Amino acid sequence: LVYNVLVYNVLVYNVLVYNVLAYNVLVYNVLVVVYNVLVYNVLVYNVLAYNVLVYNVLVYNVLAYNVLVYNVLVYNVLVYNVLVYNGLVYNVLVVVYNVLVYNVLVYNVLAYNVLVYNVL
Repeated sequence: LVYNVLVYNVLVYNVLVYNVLAYNVLVYNVLVVVYNVLVYNVLVYNVLAYNVLVYNVLVYNVLAYNVLVYNVLVYNVLVYNVLVYNGLVYNVLVVVYNVLVYNVLVYNVLAYNVLVYNVL
């Protein structure tokens, strides 16, 4: 009986140890799965965050480029308008100068004619 009790106790102990080991393996497997899921989620999050950053940088660069192009176009229009305005002012001044010179010449001819007439 004592031998049977000892054998029984050893068997029960072995079953208990086996159950503890099996439980530990299950817990370990669950922890590994949870860890892998967490790592995967972190990697996916990092990829998504990276993609968002890249997208934002690209959008910013496109917007900055568009602003620069717009500013260059506005500057070119302003420069063109200034040049056209200066050309118009120059043309008006040339016309005014020519009219004044013509009037002086006509006045001088008339004055000369008056002088000649008076002498005659």
